Amino acid sequence: MSERIPAGGLYRTATGIHEPLSLEHLRLARYMASTYCRSREFCREYIERTLRASILVAKARINDLVGTDYTGLDSEILSLIDKLVEFYAKYLAGLYVLAGEDVLAKASTTLKLPRSNAWLVAGDIAKLKAGEAAALFVAGLIEPIETGALRIVKTGKTRKE
Repeated sequence: MSERIPAGGLYRTATGIHEPLSLEHLRLARYMASTYCRSREFCREYIERTLRASILVAKARINDLVGTDYTGLDSEILSLIDKLVEFYAKYLAGLYVLAGEDVLAKASTTLKLPRSNAWLVAGDIAKLKAGEAAALFVAGLIEPIETGALRIVKTGKTRKE
């Protein structure tokens, strides 16, 4: 059954061989589910095992394919993870301006903040929880405000210059 798990299955993934995910993989996965889910008990077991295996495959694909020039059907998902990793790395490195533990960010467009139901207009600055800021950054709705150190590295200039 391992080979029926999309994009190569457990064995191929464990050996670092990642097939590009295709519509055929997804069709086959749906077909397998409909085939094995004729009885409730067997279906439950099939889904539990398949999900456990698919989580392992997904984690391996993320680890091996994020940041590469991979172009399979799931490449857009992997590019979102790339953006999340970028945000998280800069957050961990202290390269974002914080207010306490919250990230200061500039709205790129008009949006309604999910937690507070407040509206931001493009250009507004808001104080956001790190998780909310990460999600909105990945969605392209905000830009975290970067520290002066990061601006110096990017431009090569200090404020006095």
